[in-house]
Amino acid sequence: MANDVFEITRDMIDATSMRRPDVGAVSVDAAGHRHPWCMSDGTPATTYQPEERYSMPSLRWIRTGMGCDEDGEEYEVGHMGCIECGAAVQPRYTADECVRHIAGLLRYAINGQSVSREEFEERRRAANLKREP
Repeated sequence: MANDVFEITRDMIDATSMRRPDVGAVSVDAAGHRHPWCMSDGTPATTYQPEERYSMPSLRWIRTGMGCDEDGEEYEVGHMGCIECGAAVQPRYTADECVRHIAGLLRYAINGQSVSREEFEERRRAANLKREP
């Protein structure tokens, strides 16, 4: 545009995980209750997206006692258990099989100089107005 060079770039952030929810597996407790990984809206997950938050709303932490570490600090001992029957459940995790990326921040530059988004948009609009007959 005119003599200005307008650039927008975005870094891609490596979101590859060595331990993430195994959304393809459904944990089943001793009573036969199914415990799928669910997305943030509560629906069972069918695919994994690194930017999504997963949980098992059918489970809760069940404290069975207290422990003590080598420094004398106490900690809770327990397990994840079914909210219906209390049976212990081990949620399944897996690792990514390929590199995953998520979109990072946008960066704006005019003629190689970093500028704010507002300045970028303002100057781009002004440059467009100059081009119109």
